[in-house]
Amino acid sequence: MLSTVSYYANDILATIQPWVFVYISGGYQVVLVDPGLIKSVTVKNAHKFKRPDLVAKIVPSGNKGLFSSNGKAHSRQKRMISPAFSSANVRRFLEIFQENTGRLLEVNKPK
Repeated sequence: MLSTVSYYANDILATIQPWVFVYISGGYQVVLVDPGLIKSVTVKNAHKFKRPDLVAKIVPSGNKGLFSSNGKAHSRQKRMISPAFSSANVRRFLEIFQENTGRLLEVNKPK
């Protein structure tokens, strides 16, 4: 459901405000839309925000992962995977990302 909201309403939501409340799995969640705000919350100030248990509700096996853990557990996991996402490593996959993004856009193009 969230992916449907994101896909079809992203442009509309972005023009309204940088975030929205969405009712998911029995509760309201704040969904960030603005790329600058997303970066601020997830990268620059991640230690100041508690991650919601939304991931655990949707994917029970993912409740101890990077996107749902907090504090020391989150910091340890982030340090472990950071080398894999260095600029040099990500740059090697740029062409693959671009090709697959183009394919996904074609397949999911609204009719």
